[in-house]
Amino acid sequence: MYQFEQLYNVDTLDQDFSTGKFLQVLLDDSYYPIEHKYKTYNKNEKIYFPDKQKNDSNIFIIEDGVGGFYSNKELISFVGKGELAGLHNLATREGEAQEEYVKVLTETITLWEFSKSDILGKIINIQDGYLYHYLTMKKILDQMLSRYLMEHKASEERVMYYLHDIASRYGEHHADTNYLKIPQFLSQNSIINYIGVSNKTFYKILKKLCSDGIVRINEEGMFVDARYVME
Repeated sequence: MYQFEQLYNVDTLDQDFSTGKFLQVLLDDSYYPIEHKYKTYNKNEKIYFPDKQKNDSNIFIIEDGVGGFYSNKELISFVGKGELAGLHNLATREGEAQEEYVKVLTETITLWEFSKSDILGKIINIQDGYLYHYLTMKKILDQMLSRYLMEHKASEERVMYYLHDIASRYGEHHADTNYLKIPQFLSQNSIINYIGVSNKTFYKILKKLCSDGIVRINEEGMFVDARYVME
């Protein structure tokens, strides 16, 4: 049996079934219209997934800004522009109550809000809806798998991996260099909590990365060499 990716061009899939295209489909009221809201949240506000009044969960597609995704007060991941949050439960144990929310890290976050049941209904009732669902879930599961595998790596490899991942996703190139700046809205404490190492271990590894030239720290902030690729 052919693998799914063998039946389609991977680059075409990423382009034609991106989160941006998914949002266009969800906002299209010409067929199977669903309720949607455009909202703005301010820094440090918490955006909760469960909607107790509707006995449903919310799905968010971020238009601008970055937030931290928390589950039971544990920082699980970050979510930013063009990314989707809420279409899954992360390692929820049966009978265990989960408090899941996104905490706004930038000055504001603007997003589109949908209910999970509405999105699933739309997916079922549109052509190629299964592709949007499959590719979205695959991306989420790939991220979860990467995080799980990274938990079993040495601390130095984990720190470098996550610093590079954060910088490549949310950072900006510094002047004419090959370095990416870690955004200032991501504090070192939040990064340490996300990586899951002690303060002592983090700063010991950070000192070595600076000595190796992979990371630079000055009065402007922290910078990561974008050319560094982990083996």
